[in-house]
Amino acid sequence: MSHTGDGKTGMMSGDADRTGSLSRRRFLGTAGVVGPATALSATTGAAVAAGSELGDRVVQEITRLALLVATVPVPFPSFGQPGRAVDRVSTENVRRLLAHTADSRHHAVHAGLRRWHGAPPLAELDDEALLARIGDRLRGSPRHRIPDEQVSVVHCAIASFSAPMTGERGRTLATAWLDLVRRYRLLNERVANGERGGGR
Repeated sequence: MSHTGDGKTGMMSGDADRTGSLSRRRFLGTAGVVGPATALSATTGAAVAAGSELGDRVVQEITRLALLVATVPVPFPSFGQPGRAVDRVSTENVRRLLAHTADSRHHAVHAGLRRWHGAPPLAELDDEALLARIGDRLRGSPRHRIPDEQVSVVHCAIASFSAPMTGERGRTLATAWLDLVRRYRLLNERVANGERGGGR
């Protein structure tokens, strides 16, 4: 299934929709309970230029992920910014963010993307395939213990189109989003196996 502007993928319908509704409410509510802290985009003297070390491929992968996060499971909130979040997703915004991101965050983003690499490349996956890829790589990760480097990738994607989310509030949302994807994948497996009940 291809990406659509309104984010209506399989994650939004059927059994997954009914079971995941509480998770979506928790995801949206998370944004209002954690205050801003250290910014993802805090520049250091050793900041790495996005166009060199990270390269175009990584920029494309983060941009693709940003399109997904901006629309699934629901359109990302504006947090006071004009227009729709999905309309602010661009490779230029990703490059700008990465060019002002500390070295330690670059390394975490690299490590997180490596966990998701495979064939076909991330940037070429449609929404369902990308959700499945991420969910598969989260297999075995318990709630509240999502790998830090994968959180860093999603946080980077979010911060590229939502300026208010560059701090810890955005990182908390990234963790909640990944936990929702993990639960969605678990639910799909249980449905396929004829089991009942939601993710843990």
